Amino acid sequence: TNSAFVFEQDGEFAVVSGDSVFKCNEKTVKEIFENEKISKKVYDYKKLYKKFGGIVNVEFDALLAGYLCNPSASSYDTDRLAQEYGATLPNIMGDKDEIIENACLFADTCEKLYKELEKTEQLKLLTEIELPLAKVLGDMELKGFLVDVRGLKAMSEELAKRIRFERGQELLED
Repeated sequence: TNSAFVFEQDGEFAVVSGDSVFKCNEKTVKEIFENEKISKKVYDYKKLYKKFGGIVNVEFDALLAGYLCNPSASSYDTDRLAQEYGATLPNIMGDKDEIIENACLFADTCEKLYKELEKTEQLKLLTEIELPLAKVLGDMELKGFLVDVRGLKAMSEELAKRIRFERGQELLED
């Protein structure tokens, strides 16, 4: 299978695949996301899933990986992750601009984070727990979930009784 690092910056997309990097529109990104033969490395899978829907074969999320590698960090944005994990910009031939350079830096950041997850034995946690969970949470945010209204009302009434009882007990003790 082919592999693609899909990078988004201010609504623009760039893709790094092998030795190539190119800018593309949302239609092309959607086609890449829906192609089962391409494994994807992204930033914020849940957000992308909510935006594009049928994303298949995501094998890496730099946002989740950054969190797993350093759960107490103040930020997980791509610039900070690149700096923290020592990502470097390769020599880019041809036309280049900020998004092309940042996409290449993102690809190297993903590689560094991947190695860190391997080293700390957390890669399985990312691929088997965090990525599937991100999809489920994205679905829940998009579709919502059912609520047992009667059950919630009954619980509310029960809690209100307990609160009144506790307040009554406090008044008796004073």
